[in-house]
Amino acid sequence: MNFWATAEHSLRYKYSGNIPEELQERLTHCAGAAFHLDQEMSTIREEITNAQRLNEIKNNLVGNILENMQELYFVAKIEEMNDLNKEFIDLWNLGDIDLLKEFNERLNVMAELYRV
Repeated sequence: MNFWATAEHSLRYKYSGNIPEELQERLTHCAGAAFHLDQEMSTIREEITNAQRLNEIKNNLVGNILENMQELYFVAKIEEMNDLNKEFIDLWNLGDIDLLKEFNERLNVMAELYRV
């Protein structure tokens, strides 16, 4: 923006407000390119922000899953825990947050059943 303002000021001063048509067309083309660049950069920023949020959600979810599994480890049969560990690793490798959420919900239910 600073460059644009400086260039515009210089052109108006140099040409006394009568900027040649060819130069005006080039400036219009540059303005369009700058507008599209700004839109693209905004889209990229939004994608990065969404990826960061998704990563934070996934990290919190995995933390909850590991806490639940640790709690279950002390009360569940070892065979069950081996199956749960394998299932968790498979789901982690898939990277599907919804499946990880469902798995965590199941762990919550199991933990409640063992607490009773």
